[in-house]
Amino acid sequence: MINWKMETGLLSPLAQEKLVPLAFVRALMVQARAFGKDVSAILEQANFPFNPLDESAARQRYVGVEQYSRLCMMLLRAIGDESGGIMPGTPTPPGSTRMLAYSLLGCSDLKAALERSIEFNAICREPESQIIEHKLSLSDGGRLARLSYRSQVATDSGQSLSEDGVLCSMALWLRFCSWLIGASIDIVAAGCVGPEPRKISGLQHFFPCPVRFEEDVNWIEFPASFLSARITRQEKELEGYLKVAPYHVVL
Repeated sequence: MINWKMETGLLSPLAQEKLVPLAFVRALMVQARAFGKDVSAILEQANFPFNPLDESAARQRYVGVEQYSRLCMMLLRAIGDESGGIMPGTPTPPGSTRMLAYSLLGCSDLKAALERSIEFNAICREPESQIIEHKLSLSDGGRLARLSYRSQVATDSGQSLSEDGVLCSMALWLRFCSWLIGASIDIVAAGCVGPEPRKISGLQHFFPCPVRFEEDVNWIEFPASFLSARITRQEKELEGYLKVAPYHVVL
C-alpha cells in the first residue's frame, strides 16, 4: 500500500466516519509524482473535483470517503501495483488483492486466513526463494501472536526499500483482517528492520504501541486469542467493503 508519512490531525468521531483529512489525499498525489505519473490524468479518471496539491486546496480540509477511495484506486492502477511500490518483489497486479480477499472468506478462522495470505504471497507475488521470513508464530508463552516478514529482494537487487513502509503495510493488512472477523485487532508491539525514521507520524498513526528498530525481521504482535476468531463476512459484504477499502484500512 502507500507509504503514509504525513501529519494527520484530529477528527471528531462523527467526522472520522464520513470524511478524510486533506493530508491523506495530498499524500496520494505526492506518491503519483514520485512514480512519474500524470497527476491531472489521475484526478480526471477519479472524477476528483480539484487538485489537492494546489495552494487554493488548503481551504478544503476534508474530502468524502468515496472520493478518497476512488482516487487511491486510480493511483494504484496507474502505477500497476496494489502495494503502491512499497512491498519488495514483483508488483501486485490490480485485482490480486480482491481475489485474495474472496479466498479468505472460506477460511474457518483468522489463523487460517493469515496462513493463506502468507501462502498467496509466496505463490502469486514474491518468489519464495527471496523470502527470508514470512510466518505466523506465538510469543510470550503463547499469549501473543506474531506476524513476521522480511524479503531478500531488496538486498540482492539494490532496490531501495522503506522497511517502516513495509511495517505499515503489515498493519494495513491486519486492519482488513479485523474487518473479516468483525472485531478490532489491537497491535500491542512491533519491530522494524530499518532504523527509526526521521518522521514517525506515519508509524504513530498505525502503531499506538512501542516500535523497536534495527530488528532482524519486521514483525507485529497482537493477542493470540484473535487467532481463533471466526471469519464472519460474506461475499455480498465484501463487494461493498472493497469500494471504500482504502478508507477502512488507512483511517
